[in-house]
Amino acid sequence: MRQEQSSSGLWQLGASLGAGLVVGIALGWIGYRNATTSWLEQFSVMQAIDVSSDGTLAKESNSGDAPPAKFPVAELVGGGTFNFGVSQPGVMMYHTFIIRNRGEAPLELTLKEKTCKCLTMTLDSKTPTIVQPGEEFAVKLEFMSDKAAESFVQMAKIKTNDPHLMRNTLRLQVEGRVVSRTIIRPDGLEVSDLQSANSTQFNFNLYTFAIDDVDPATIQIDSVRCDNPILNEKLKFTWQPLSEAEIQSQYQAKGGFQITGIVPAGMPMNMYSANIYVKTSDGSETSLGISMKVKAPVTIRGLDNQHGNVRFFEEAQYIDFGIVKAGQSSEMDLLFNYRTEKKGELDFKIAEISHPELLNVEIVDMRKTATATIVKLRVAIRADAPPTLLNGPKRDKMANVKIVTDSVEAPEVNLAISVSKN
Repeated sequence: MRQEQSSSGLWQLGASLGAGLVVGIALGWIGYRNATTSWLEQFSVMQAIDVSSDGTLAKESNSGDAPPAKFPVAELVGGGTFNFGVSQPGVMMYHTFIIRNRGEAPLELTLKEKTCKCLTMTLDSKTPTIVQPGEEFAVKLEFMSDKAAESFVQMAKIKTNDPHLMRNTLRLQVEGRVVSRTIIRPDGLEVSDLQSANSTQFNFNLYTFAIDDVDPATIQIDSVRCDNPILNEKLKFTWQPLSEAEIQSQYQAKGGFQITGIVPAGMPMNMYSANIYVKTSDGSETSLGISMKVKAPVTIRGLDNQHGNVRFFEEAQYIDFGIVKAGQSSEMDLLFNYRTEKKGELDFKIAEISHPELLNVEIVDMRKTATATIVKLRVAIRADAPPTLLNGPKRDKMANVKIVTDSVEAPEVNLAISVSKN
């Protein structure tokens, strides 16, 4: 009895598995059929837009009665990329791309997008331009950059009604480099840890480029100047032509010079920032930003005073008196501590006051020890000073007090004074 029940159970299990297998095969076949049909349909659609060179379908439909459909075929004659080479800032660059319709139906061209507003072209983004079969359309493209750049790549996309995926959107690309006829490298320079007692040098390069009809080999340096009056007076510049290898290290350069700036011994202790301008024989003027810190064995400290709005900036050697009302005065005491080779034998003098009608400057104390000379200097805004506005931001727009000594390590200090007197 148990044996018969066991045989019956096995038979029922086998029947269930068999039924499940049949159902699985049936479902699999249905899925396969649907997938195959979908893929074939997609392939059929792809064939339907596979346009031959004459603008007709590469594969005709199954109906032999219908004539083959006709489509436009967009062709970029000569390619879709153009290199302008080297140009100057502010110069308009032009190029014309040719689009030909080699199909058998009208071709529609519409501006889809462009990468820069500075890129203009003869296509509209709303109204399509129609190109008849066998005809061409000239897309005139203009580009201008108002500043120099190592290189640029700009692109415009044109939407077409060509059904072919690779021609439905045409890409027009322009590239090149925008430079001044002359450039300076590096474009910024930091010269730090200079000692006032020592002379030092720094270098930078000027490169020339072949732009317009100017031969870069004929370009010479006319002058080098600084917009900081102290640096313009103190620094000296020399230059010499770069070697061929040095010129080639700068992309597309055709000539150039190495310019050497000479910082003399006795440079006043201060933090300087300025632009160095190089003028060349072709009329170009190129600039380099420079910062410079000159050290000396002297410290200057602002002492407490009765006017809380007065501030002293030691690094820049700059006193800010702010606003001083008519009929009122303001003052700041400074403590100079010289630890130079002169030690306690230093000769300290007030050499120059740029606005004596405004400023009263005097030595109120001087102490000389075996290791240093310590001077207390008072800088005051006169109560009877006329209305004045000397608040920079450049030092040549402020008042100035020049201090000189007989030390080769710290021969000169220049105090900048900012004040607005009502």
